[in-house]
Amino acid sequence: MSKHKFTIFLILLLLGIVTTINLFTKNVVSQEEFFNDLVENSFRESYSGIVKKKYYLREGGRDVIVLLKDGIKTRLDYIHEKQNLYEFIEVGDTVIKKNGSNSIIIKR
Repeated sequence: MSKHKFTIFLILLLLGIVTTINLFTKNVVSQEEFFNDLVENSFRESYSGIVKKKYYLREGGRDVIVLLKDGIKTRLDYIHEKQNLYEFIEVGDTVIKKNGSNSIIIKR
C-alpha cells in the first residue's frame, strides 16, 4: 500500500511543478505584452498644452498632470514613467507629445 502512496505523491509533485512553471511562463509573457502595448499606445498618442494643475490621485495611486489647450483639459498620468519626470514638470510649463514619437517636449 505504501508503494502506491509514494507513486501518487510523485505524480502530484510533478504535476505541481509543471503547473507552477507553466503559470510563471505565461505571466512573464503577459507582462511583456502589456509593456509592449503601453509603448505602442504611447507612440500613437499626441497631446499638447500648458500645465495648469498637478496633484496626487489616491484612486489608483498616481500623480496626475492637467493640461489646458484651447479650453480643453487633458489629464495625464505618467504612471509608467520615472517619478523624476512628474517632479520635473511644473505648473506653467508647455508639454508637447507628437504622434509617432515617444519623446515629450517640455518648454518653460
